[in-house]
Amino acid sequence: MKKATIFLVSTIFIAIFSSTVTAAPPKTCPANGKLKIFILSGQSNMVGFGQLAGNPGTMETYLKSNPKDYGHLVDNNGKHVIRDDVWIVNLSYKEQKGWLTTGYGASPEHIGPEYGFGFIVGDYFEDPVLLIKSAWGGRSLHRNFLSPSSANYPTPKADGDTGFQYSEILRHVKEITGNLKRYYPSYSGKEYEIIGFGWHQGWNDRINQNAVDVYERNMENFIKDIRKDLAIEKLPFVIANTGMGGWDIVGSYKKKVEKLMAAQLALGDPEKYPEFKGNVSGVETRDFQRTREQSPSRQDYHWFRNWETFYLIGKVMGDSMVDLLSRNPPVKAGVEVETTLSRVRMVYLVSSDREENVEYTAAIEHAIRDLQKWYARQLNGPTFRLNDPVVEVVKSNRPADWFYGNPNGHHKDNWGFNNTLDEAIRLLGVKRNDPKFVWAIYSDGPGNKGRGGSGVTCLPEDDLLGLVGKHPTQKNKLRWIAGLGHELGHAFGLPHPSDTVKDADAIMWTGMYNKYPDETYLTDNDKKILMRSPFFYYDNDKPVFQKGKVIYRYTYQGGAFEQHAGDAPIYWMEIKTNSDDTYTFEESRRDAEHIFLHDSSRGFTIRLPITGGRSYISNDGEKTWQPLYQITGPSSTNP
Repeated sequence: MKKATIFLVSTIFIAIFSSTVTAAPPKTCPANGKLKIFILSGQSNMVGFGQLAGNPGTMETYLKSNPKDYGHLVDNNGKHVIRDDVWIVNLSYKEQKGWLTTGYGASPEHIGPEYGFGFIVGDYFEDPVLLIKSAWGGRSLHRNFLSPSSANYPTPKADGDTGFQYSEILRHVKEITGNLKRYYPSYSGKEYEIIGFGWHQGWNDRINQNAVDVYERNMENFIKDIRKDLAIEKLPFVIANTGMGGWDIVGSYKKKVEKLMAAQLALGDPEKYPEFKGNVSGVETRDFQRTREQSPSRQDYHWFRNWETFYLIGKVMGDSMVDLLSRNPPVKAGVEVETTLSRVRMVYLVSSDREENVEYTAAIEHAIRDLQKWYARQLNGPTFRLNDPVVEVVKSNRPADWFYGNPNGHHKDNWGFNNTLDEAIRLLGVKRNDPKFVWAIYSDGPGNKGRGGSGVTCLPEDDLLGLVGKHPTQKNKLRWIAGLGHELGHAFGLPHPSDTVKDADAIMWTGMYNKYPDETYLTDNDKKILMRSPFFYYDNDKPVFQKGKVIYRYTYQGGAFEQHAGDAPIYWMEIKTNSDDTYTFEESRRDAEHIFLHDSSRGFTIRLPITGGRSYISNDGEKTWQPLYQITGPSSTNP
């Protein structure tokens, strides 16, 4: 860890001790160039009440009594270490973010398990680490953290609703990862991977017999649902049991408490849960119980606020997480691993002054499933894949009128698209030309200007009313399903037909008006484009197109054009240096001096100089040419 000038962007202020940056020991896991993200969640003991100052049982006293074990947490002047390789963000109550140090517990005077955990994973990884902490006091798995597979409950809207904390964890992760530059300003990389989930919770469940009886099943479902909703099949989980009271629990709660702790540890038993073998671990915390006399508080439900207890819980969780990850280490940079199919994600943004309309949710799912089958018929089998859940209902803090009324762009017709996309970027991390997802986003903001392109389509309330048959003038639901099919086509890269008279009934022209499903169609050019799309698959999930190895590369400042192996047609890709944006071209022809690359989805041709020089672009069928990039090349990657 390098010496650094520290800026702590946080709503907390570390008041008791001043801190310093210091060097970390050598790293164990080599870098692969990706930010390592861990999620830490639970109730008040994950929030954290390990007390820093006072006597006894605080950090202050343990540093004096046991410098051998804890001396590395301060420098030679006794100042608390600030890690410059572990960043933490917590949106649970108020926004907190900064380099990991003391003070990220319940107040600036406390730590939680994040402290010990962060030191362990920070020492292990050469890549930087981000901790996302989502924890709330007094919340149960039986109600607040309950995941969708455990019960059929309405979409939670507010704290106290069933499943609200579960949905908040997902919202926090999407918000932070979708806005890394805001929440982690000093991070300059582009890639990240969520590689672990830490859980410490249980007090509110262990005093309720009904909650205890279903805890193990609920926790199993919680793990599976988190993995499904984050699309990470075997996301490592570490569960620290709720060991308050230690090994000699007394009183009427004894049987309930011991049953719940056994349930928590059972999830890590590979014989009972073979699918969790090597990716779920239960850790025992009862050994960390300290007596009331050794601690600064009488709050037995908060481990008597003993600092050492909270530090050791975090440390053992970190040790267990590293053990799981060492069995399946992150892939080195340059090795591409396909973890999931590229998919279409359907989003329904609910305005702050409205509630979810379940008719809209059901109609969106019906429409996209109908289109999935229609595209398959048009392409004689191949079609796109859908996300799970098919429709993601997301609450916005913007009122309905904002979506199409807030000025955002030079032309009023674009305000709705721009506002909806901006809000989806903020809430979900949506991006144009995402290699993993094509996004179709409905908002319930009043408007009638839907648009699509570059991997995204945004549609207004007009389209929602149409899907449920309540549009004031156009009652045919099929017209609105076709409207989604048209805009989704643009998101896939389909243009309007070049001959709008011949192909007037094509879905990418006026065929979406009362011609769907049997009298509208994809043109031959549409089919050609889709059969090169990374979002279309055969029934066996084999992609319709797999690009060949790059054999030639022409570079320019900010990007490159790459020719891929194969012919009929020869396929090219344009890549950008500072983004994930990619664009595909067909080589239409070449002469002694130039290669002509045509992008039918965007309707233009690029002329590349074979030996390098100025490239040109034509938007009018090669009648006129405008200068584009200064090209260097070619370089052969397959000599």
